[in-house]
Amino acid sequence: MGPRKRDFSITKMLTGIKSYIGFPITVPDKAKYPARLRPLPVGVYLLPDGAKAQVPSFETWFKILETDFGVFVPLELQQLMIEPYTTMPEGQDVVGLFCEMTGCEASAGVSCQSLDDGYPEANWPSTGNQVDGAPDKSCHPEVQTALNLTGGAACKVGFQNFTLGSEFSCKLTTKECFTNFNKNYLVPMLAGGMDYSVLVGPLRAALAFCQDANPFNTGFGLGYNTAANPFSSKPWDKQTVSDRYTGREFIVENYTQGKLKSAVSFVLPFGADTKAGCEKYKGTFDENGCHLEATDRRDYDFLTEGYGFYDD
Repeated sequence: MGPRKRDFSITKMLTGIKSYIGFPITVPDKAKYPARLRPLPVGVYLLPDGAKAQVPSFETWFKILETDFGVFVPLELQQLMIEPYTTMPEGQDVVGLFCEMTGCEASAGVSCQSLDDGYPEANWPSTGNQVDGAPDKSCHPEVQTALNLTGGAACKVGFQNFTLGSEFSCKLTTKECFTNFNKNYLVPMLAGGMDYSVLVGPLRAALAFCQDANPFNTGFGLGYNTAANPFSSKPWDKQTVSDRYTGREFIVENYTQGKLKSAVSFVLPFGADTKAGCEKYKGTFDENGCHLEATDRRDYDFLTEGYGFYDD
């Protein structure tokens, strides 16, 4: 492909940051161009004294379940859930594994993205539909049953939808979600002698719905994304599963903003939160802030052709 006349470095940078930190990367279809990109707000906070960051391994999640929410997961059940993550065959990734365990896919009839498909755009594994955050009907029946017992009509904790005139938010807290899962499902199933292998999918789904340990959570402290890793010199279809691990991950306890010591806030690209700064990047500034446009699909060619950080 010959040299480009249009500067698409902003699209590349914003998409690369989102990909690296695990956000889904959706390429607009031809009916949605020009696509509007918003500057990325960043806040850097200092944790309160004594606060500790933890590695989001599955062992950490199980310990948190037991100590913070009173949910005891038998060791054998823990092992059955963790083992598939340590024995994945070549070409399989944690996203596909989540789908196999839970059956929760992007939508009914749409399979989870695999490395053999085209560039991932819309078929992201779901931890709640886009209307009310409820489990998708494609979830395995046992998973659907377990999630429905987390709070009447199950929904993903923290889910909000204010689009198209709909105003819905999930009223469950993480504690309520896990408490209900434990009391209404896990404890009765264990007491009834249910085979642990049947409980693996519901347990993994509960971690996703109640705690947002989503399908991209690898369980061993490294981030992952099915999208192109911006720090690999290879194009997307040449990147292996190993190439898409993006670096260390940490989790901390939730704190109100008032308990955080200090913060530095800025947007990327720098200065794009002002009219002059926005226009410097050839964006449009209005009452809703800055809009940076991707003119057509070619602005996203770097996703499949490589980010080009190693180009001459």
